[in-house]
Amino acid sequence: MEQDPQLKTINYTVVRSRRRTIELQVKPDGSVVVRAPVRFGDADVERFIRSKHAWLSSRVHEALRRAAEHERAGGALWYQGQQY
Repeated sequence: MEQDPQLKTINYTVVRSRRRTIELQVKPDGSVVVRAPVRFGDADVERFIRSKHAWLSSRVHEALRRAAEHERAGGALWYQGQQY
């Protein structure tokens, strides 16, 4: 199945399971996981992603920005003024 050109900028993994709803998850490294019911076809998943494209691309951009910031800080984690 050929992907929509708008969706080629966002790589995603589809996980199908016995669930009733569809979920988008943006991981801290910027990867995207789509959790969908088994009955949802590929076209349905792509249509859902296309409808959420603006939100999704902003979240991926934010995750990548945070990952780069974390890398620049030397991987240090600051919590309540303490470095861990």
